[in-house]
Amino acid sequence: MCKKRHAGFTLVELLVVLAIIAALITISVPAVAAFTSPKETLRKEGRRLMSLMNEARQVAMSRKVRIELRIDPVMNEIRAVESHAYRALMAHYPDGLIDREDEQWTAAMSNRFERVVGFSEEFMLEGFPIEAIEAPFDEDDLFQRVEESELDFQSLENPEAETVALTFTHFGGSDGGGVSLYYKERRLDIAADILTGRPKVVSRKSESLRSDVQ
Repeated sequence: MCKKRHAGFTLVELLVVLAIIAALITISVPAVAAFTSPKETLRKEGRRLMSLMNEARQVAMSRKVRIELRIDPVMNEIRAVESHAYRALMAHYPDGLIDREDEQWTAAMSNRFERVVGFSEEFMLEGFPIEAIEAPFDEDDLFQRVEESELDFQSLENPEAETVALTFTHFGGSDGGGVSLYYKERRLDIAADILTGRPKVVSRKSESLRSDVQ
């Protein structure tokens, strides 16, 4: 006569399940931490910026116009715009306080190229010229560590004014400038190749921080 097995788990089975759960936690926690690390966050935001740069480059070639990448420190945005039309419109706002809801602004920019990439308040943005790029570039250290004092941009003459980080030309090239993304004591520097205009990660000279903003 067969004995009926009692419902439930034995102590050995429970220990095996606990061991499996512990192993899964050990594997998953570092993976989650890496996914949310400053480096991964910068890498993700860097891809967004490079996508904007690629689009701006394509538009500059297709429309035969100059496209500027402008940093708006108030809104914490990077804006790609047609240089001539945008500068002409800005002349109507001498104080620098642009009203993008204004009818004149809306009408003038309705047929013009304008793309915006916004960043959270945890990020800081800064433009730099081609002269600020290190050569050769050490690809082993894409994410530069910066000191806390280097994250203070209050020394700028006008921290609320838009600045031109770089310009794409109608033949596909650029002026070679770039944008630095700062996040939790890390910095990622992305520039546009002077001949092809294609975005690339570069290494920026430390002594050029803040002093080379255009």
